[in-house]
Amino acid sequence: MVKKKSRIKITDGLEIALENTNFSKPFVQWRNKCSGLSGNAIGTDEDKGNLYVQISRHVDTTVRRPNSKNSGNTGAYKLLERIADILKEPKQTEEELGLLNDFVDDLEEMLESKTLNPQNTLFREYESYSGKGENFQPEGEKIEIYGHYRTPQFKAKSGGDFTVESSWYNKKKNTAKPPYYQALFGTGTENLGLVGLQTIMEKAIEDIETNGVDVFVSNISLVNKLVKLDFIANVFKKLLKDPTFYTQEEFLSSKLAQHLKTNPFTIPQRFSKRVAEAFDIVGDVNTIRFELSPKQVRTLLGRMATFNPKFPEPEDYKHPTTNKEVLLKWEEIIKGGKNGN
Repeated sequence: MVKKKSRIKITDGLEIALENTNFSKPFVQWRNKCSGLSGNAIGTDEDKGNLYVQISRHVDTTVRRPNSKNSGNTGAYKLLERIADILKEPKQTEEELGLLNDFVDDLEEMLESKTLNPQNTLFREYESYSGKGENFQPEGEKIEIYGHYRTPQFKAKSGGDFTVESSWYNKKKNTAKPPYYQALFGTGTENLGLVGLQTIMEKAIEDIETNGVDVFVSNISLVNKLVKLDFIANVFKKLLKDPTFYTQEEFLSSKLAQHLKTNPFTIPQRFSKRVAEAFDIVGDVNTIRFELSPKQVRTLLGRMATFNPKFPEPEDYKHPTTNKEVLLKWEEIIKGGKNGN
């Protein structure tokens, strides 16, 4: 059974129904999992906060740098909470989608950076050592270690009681998988089991951009946004050939109004983006349904005539006495023939 989609009011006379209204679940799961990893669990001091708090501060170094699209005084913690707010809303605007895309760009730049990438956080330790605690003895020159400071040598030197995770550090750049890296770019297969924020955000953006949207218009003033589209004229051309909407004496705008309310227009893919932009909505517009009164239907036809001089106002049309003549008349009107002047 197909689940009925709830309608969401955008403005007076404009509502939409979305195939998907929950984009926040993966982000919330990621945030909760990061929040559940204490400072000690990720090899830092407890007073630095959990992984979510720490990763927010780490991201803050990128959103404030001069070349970032998100540069400014808004900290990453606030930015991540703003992202959470956007994702939990049933609909998103172009501006909000732009913010999400900018953030993903920042994450990509961080991953490519020699210094901001968490894999390349630099530490130094001796080539080798002996003993531990008070008996610790360094040997050889200092060498570079990347990713995380909790190495076997650090454990021996500090005498600490903790488990060393070998994947967190490495002697080579772009190789270690420390907690910060896993939180941002993990695949879910590393030791913390985190699917990174980059992957979560890219999937959320894709889902938002391709989300199916049905549009409901009941305000005639909004029709101006659509009457210039070719497919609207083509649909009405077919409708106006239908003798169902006529008597021997007149055009039945009431019947057409009822038909429009119960039969949405299917939007050709090439027009979907233009319709979405016209109403400042995000997604893949599938259908438009006009919920107009008979009087508004006549106004709609009149608005179409504004952009097509050979399409007369309905009240100026003198109806023929047979359906055959009606069909010919309306076809000539749409085509702009002599009888449509």
